[in-house]
Amino acid sequence: MAEFTRRVSDLVPDAITQSYTRQLAAIFLLVVLVVSGVAGVQYAATASALNEDARSGLQAAAERQAIQVEQWETEHRRLVATISGDTSVNSVMAERSNGALAQYMESAPEDVTGLYLLDLESGTVAGSSDTDAVGETLFPGGEVPVSEDADLTDTNTIHRTAVYTRDGRSYVAFVKRLPSMRPRAVVVVADATALGDRMRANVDDSFTQLVTTDGTVVYGTGGGAPGRDYPAAETDAFAAATTGESGVSAQDAVGGFTANPHLVGYATLDSGETVLLHAERASVLSLSRRVGTDMAAVIGLSLLGFLGLGALLHVNTVRPLRGLSGSVSRLRDGELDVDLSTDRSDEFGDVLSGVAKLRDDLRDQRGDAHAYSDVMVRAADGDLTARLDEDSDSEDMRTIAVAYNEMMDEVEATVRRTREFADDVSALVTRVAENAEEVNHASQEVSTAIEQISAGATEQSDNLVAVSGEVNDLSASVEEIASSADELLTLADRATEEGHDGERAAEDALRGIDDIRTETERTVEEVRELDRQLGEIGDIVEVITEIADQTDVLALNANIEAARAGEAGEGFAVVSNEVKSLAQETKSSAADIAALVEDIESQRDDVVDGIERMREEVDAGAASVNDALGSLGSIVDRVDETAASVEEIHDATADQAESAQEVLAMTDEIAGIGEETTAETQTVSAAAQQQAASLDEVTDELSTLETGIARLETALAGFEVDRADGASETSPAESTDETRPVRAEPTSNVDEQSAKKNNQLTR
Repeated sequence: MAEFTRRVSDLVPDAITQSYTRQLAAIFLLVVLVVSGVAGVQYAATASALNEDARSGLQAAAERQAIQVEQWETEHRRLVATISGDTSVNSVMAERSNGALAQYMESAPEDVTGLYLLDLESGTVAGSSDTDAVGETLFPGGEVPVSEDADLTDTNTIHRTAVYTRDGRSYVAFVKRLPSMRPRAVVVVADATALGDRMRANVDDSFTQLVTTDGTVVYGTGGGAPGRDYPAAETDAFAAATTGESGVSAQDAVGGFTANPHLVGYATLDSGETVLLHAERASVLSLSRRVGTDMAAVIGLSLLGFLGLGALLHVNTVRPLRGLSGSVSRLRDGELDVDLSTDRSDEFGDVLSGVAKLRDDLRDQRGDAHAYSDVMVRAADGDLTARLDEDSDSEDMRTIAVAYNEMMDEVEATVRRTREFADDVSALVTRVAENAEEVNHASQEVSTAIEQISAGATEQSDNLVAVSGEVNDLSASVEEIASSADELLTLADRATEEGHDGERAAEDALRGIDDIRTETERTVEEVRELDRQLGEIGDIVEVITEIADQTDVLALNANIEAARAGEAGEGFAVVSNEVKSLAQETKSSAADIAALVEDIESQRDDVVDGIERMREEVDAGAASVNDALGSLGSIVDRVDETAASVEEIHDATADQAESAQEVLAMTDEIAGIGEETTAETQTVSAAAQQQAASLDEVTDELSTLETGIARLETALAGFEVDRADGASETSPAESTDETRPVRAEPTSNVDEQSAKKNNQLTR
């Protein structure tokens, strides 16, 4: 329906849509056209029904006339039959015949003027109910006026004569031949006007004629003399009337007969004659024309009524509406002191009262808008404890204040929780950095110990080379062997002691590596905890972003309402712009926090990768240290065997020459083992140095994370919020204005916060 109305409005010219008076005139004209169209259709249907009823009435009248004519004729024929059956009527005694006829005359119909016994040969009256008529001629000219094909010798047929005139009066007679030797007949004479009375109809401007099938007029109430031809015998109307059915046909004007068009109702008698009821067409259809005239008068009166109603509406509605339009325009221009008083108590007075109330509401809203603007400026400057006054006379402003305050409660709580979380993350990063420093220090100690092991192994290798040289000289001099054996014993003891020292250093290095592995795993767990908390920060940032988006939508709705109010909603527009600015700043801060979180997550991934690499290298170093420890054990065992050999040299110098080669071979093997030990310790030292470098990378990544946390804390420091105990947390941008306490904080469940926010927006 709305779409149809819009399309119709688009088709209406602007000249009409821009004027209420023209709209009323167009509506009145449309109503008149519709009423005229409906009236025309209704008139056509009504006229058709009335014309059909008139034609049906004319046909019914003709049928009634035919029935009445037949009844009249039957009544008279029955009288003739009764009289002709009485033998006393045809008596040779005139007195007896006259008496019988006189007796029948007493009970005859009123239109019967006389009963006669007619002598057909002479045409005189042989007997009569009126004795004075005996011997006189009954019919003019002495002949019975019947049709040429009538057989007066037939004693079973009753003949009706044509209408004849006698003494200025018209008569019609019914004749029946009596069965006697003398040609006599019973004659009943009736006044023809009685037949005319039976043929009269209650139809204006009408007349009736009784016509034979050959077009001869028997009798009529007007037009066409009896016994003459029917003047309209050649028309289609007469042809339709002689079909033996009843109906109505139209007949044009016939010269010398009818001056105007007629409708002819016709009905056929049992004798074959036809009753023709003529009525002027205008008279028969006058009712439909009268209905059309009355309907036109009603339409004219309705038009005059519409014009009067339009004038009344113009005076009582259009002019006041123009004044109201001017007042509303002044209100739209910001003039809130416009006079809207009225003494009218009708609907228009109610409208003026409503506009006056709207003016008062706009005044209140303008004052509230300025106050709200100041509060929102404070909030935009970072004072999240600033709240709108919910005690306003305007329900819309109260709704905005409640929704804004609840939104700021959530923003303030979110910022406070984010700040607390940033502090926790900062402390955690500090602890992780300290642990990394400890791990780095332990790695350096392991590296130092390994370097010492490498130096000892190198020195041991050098000593073994010297032993090898001395063993070579042993073959030259036993004495030199003896003295060298003492030195070798000393060197063996020293090698044994240094081998045990190397084992202990390797075990210490292995324990240091285990400590590094433990610290590394603890660091990984703390980084994972950091990752989980970063995820919570991301969820909080999403909530802040959603709140900012909803605030932006709220500001947009407020801008729309302000635009509808025009200049009067300027203060409300300032409020909505401040809300929108605050929402955009909140969204920007949330985006910065999200970017920081993403940077931290990226750096966290690098830290985790470095720790994983360090753990793998520590595991490799541990394996190398285990191998070195095994090699040192072998060295110690060989050195012990060397010491035993030296003692055997002391016990048996005789065998020293033979065992010199064995000692030489043994020293060569020990030298090889020493070289392997040196190589292994160098590998362990390189692994320890690589581990230290990895820990340095971890330390650098933690420093970067700490820098990101510091940036987050700096961003959050721009907001002033209330602590959980009700005290205000200040920042460099803190406002000095008095703030009210924050409402009870909802449970820190993201879904509950989102549900609450949606409920606020719905309200």
